[in-house]
Amino acid sequence: YNVPDINPCGLLNPPLSLKILGVLRYLGRGITFDCIAELNGISENTNRVFFHQFCAQFAANNKDKWIKTPSTDNELHKHEETYIPKHFPGAIGSLDVVHLEWNMCPAQKRNIYCGKEGYPTIAYEVCCDHNTCIMSVTPGTFGSMNDKTIVKFDGFIEQLRTKQLFTNYEYSLNISANETRNFNGAYVITDGGYHNWKGMMSAISNTSIKNKRLWGDWLGSVRKDIECVFGRLKKRFIVLKNAINIQNQTTIDNMFVVCCILHNMLLQYDYNIQMDENDLLQEDDDDLHDTNCYKNKHYLQNNVEKNLDSNGLDTINKDYTLLFSNNQNNEGFYELQDALITHYIIKTKK
Repeated sequence: YNVPDINPCGLLNPPLSLKILGVLRYLGRGITFDCIAELNGISENTNRVFFHQFCAQFAANNKDKWIKTPSTDNELHKHEETYIPKHFPGAIGSLDVVHLEWNMCPAQKRNIYCGKEGYPTIAYEVCCDHNTCIMSVTPGTFGSMNDKTIVKFDGFIEQLRTKQLFTNYEYSLNISANETRNFNGAYVITDGGYHNWKGMMSAISNTSIKNKRLWGDWLGSVRKDIECVFGRLKKRFIVLKNAINIQNQTTIDNMFVVCCILHNMLLQYDYNIQMDENDLLQEDDDDLHDTNCYKNKHYLQNNVEKNLDSNGLDTINKDYTLLFSNNQNNEGFYELQDALITHYIIKTKK
């Protein structure tokens, strides 16, 4: 971004700071470039060209630094330890897809970008940890594709299911009141629209078993991290909430990555300010968050204990889901799901 103050025509170049402020104004307010020209005194075309260049360079130079997945066992444990108090050992994040309305979608591509929303959208799959820090973002895909299709093109999920760093990661779950069992394989929490793969964990849909319904509700509440991320992105960067008036999808992809990077930057800045003011504030916030999460704890305990034996296991209702599953990918999924349900029941009973 280092440019001379005088251009070849002998005229002063517009200040770089004003152009960057114009980019941030566009992202934060979603206004047009001619409105930005009125604010910074730089021509509309200059603001537009700089916006495209800035998004491409900023995303390319900063994505690997600010949006990164765990690369060591220590980093994996750091992500997992925030989920252990929520009774999800082994979890490292939450996963979901967000759709952005594309107002300038080419007419010849409209049919492949129109999905359930009824208008053209670009879909991005995002994974975040429990602190709402974004760990991975996929390139934009067709809005007509569902979550099960999009996840097949997610490089992070492929690593989660095949890379030894993730598949060999070990954690323990309670299988009875006095016995634990070690499991291998980190996972992310998803909704019911995904595959039943071992690297992803979702709730059981349409079940009559009370304990599993309670566990599913609890999983859904923990999974709200990724929904909070989408809400913050669209509130902080209004350009993502409104219909996007950019013709080039590559620029939209870069723009979304820029918003995710800025989100992580602001998250880190807020954390540093908070720790500088008072190191105990973080612990107090965690305690308050845990209190809010457990506000229905007594209700859950009263309903769970009705169907428990002395070891905390469900002996009244039986689930035969495994008998109807012949998919090899589902094998580890249902075993881990049953273990997590048992672990949750035992922990909430104490």
